[in-house]
Amino acid sequence: MKKKYYVSTGLLFLMFLSFTVIVLNFDVKEIGPNHSFVGLATLNQFMFDKLGVNLLWYAVTDWLGIVAVLIALCFCYSWAFTMD
Repeated sequence: MKKKYYVSTGLLFLMFLSFTVIVLNFDVKEIGPNHSFVGLATLNQFMFDKLGVNLLWYAVTDWLGIVAVLIALCFCYSWAFTMD
């Protein structure tokens, strides 16, 4: 049973590494804000042209990021003060 988890974990890690290498090296162009370089630029530009900008989703994801950091801080706090 444990071997199954090791295989799944290894495959997910390989997918993560593959995606990171692709984003860093494939189709990198200056299309971002302030002429920043973006990986998979053609796909990014296509999606931006189709979806546009929606400030509601920007605000939602901004607040969700803050909530995620606060939850992580709560775990750190509970871990630091429950150690014997």
